[in-house]
Amino acid sequence: MVVGGVLWTPWRRCAGGSQNSRGQGSGEAQGGKKLSTEDISLLYLGTIVNKLGGIRGEIARLEQRMEEMNRRIDETNNRIDATNQRIDALADSLSRRIDETNKRIDALSARIDDVQKTLLEIQRLLMELLKTDTGRS
Repeated sequence: MVVGGVLWTPWRRCAGGSQNSRGQGSGEAQGGKKLSTEDISLLYLGTIVNKLGGIRGEIARLEQRMEEMNRRIDETNNRIDATNQRIDALADSLSRRIDETNKRIDALSARIDDVQKTLLEIQRLLMELLKTDTGRS
């Protein structure tokens, strides 16, 4: 933060202040003016406001990313729902076809049973015929 043409930071009182022989800052601005408690508070407040602005910007950026991610999740869910509907329709169709095939198998089994009964009756009749023919000779 620049105050009166001098760069102030929260960790040093004055970046452009005078230094004594040991290289330590005197805490005075370039004109020899000492910082008041109010000036220091304003410097800290300015730093906090700047950081808060950065944090708010980051929050806005993250919210935008979250909205984009939520949109993509919604699109994915819609595709999954559509796929599930197609799978359900296919499963219903296959189930109907299996049911129809089972009915046809049952009908064929009944016809085979009828043919088998007829063959057994023919066999029985042939056996009787052979017995009567053998009894005549």
